[in-house]
Amino acid sequence: MANSKLTELDLPAFDKLEEYNVVHVNGGGLGSQVLVKAGGEKIIISNNAFNELYVYLPESDSLILKTYESRLTPDQKTPYYPKQVDSDEALYRIYAKGLAEITFEPLIWDKVNERFYRFSYQTDLEVEMENGRQFESVNNSNIYLTVFDKNLEMLAESGIPELSKVSDTYFVKDGAIWIFENMEDELGFVRLRIDL
Repeated sequence: MANSKLTELDLPAFDKLEEYNVVHVNGGGLGSQVLVKAGGEKIIISNNAFNELYVYLPESDSLILKTYESRLTPDQKTPYYPKQVDSDEALYRIYAKGLAEITFEPLIWDKVNERFYRFSYQTDLEVEMENGRQFESVNNSNIYLTVFDKNLEMLAESGIPELSKVSDTYFVKDGAIWIFENMEDELGFVRLRIDL
């Protein structure tokens, strides 16, 4: 660690993420996420609110902004968020509205096929408050998968009607995406193999 170097990167395209942050007057709030992944000798810095990412190439110490246009989904959430709310109910309404719009997941690297994959989704979520507790129920989810080549050029995108939600845990192995699935309290996997 004696030869370690810290580099600070300016990400001006992500300044607009501030438009998606909401503060609750009693503490807490909602905010957008910055997602960092390494793969294919690159570091990818993306976010969950819009269809852009930065690619950092450590060897050349260069940073490239990539912007994409989807045929299937909006390219960003609508920046409608108020800066501050004063009730849990208002915060939950904003949370549900944000999930109804597009949400981008982190990219994952497929070293066998030298491709990146990214899930995105829109969820119709009903949030109700009862006796100070929050109850959520999903009415419908639309799941999408975008495929990028090793240089982060978009190759393909598709809806995946077979999936009803994006799992918190998934990975790539042997050229397929493996998704954890609870099957009657047993651990199972859904495997997606992508043919272009």
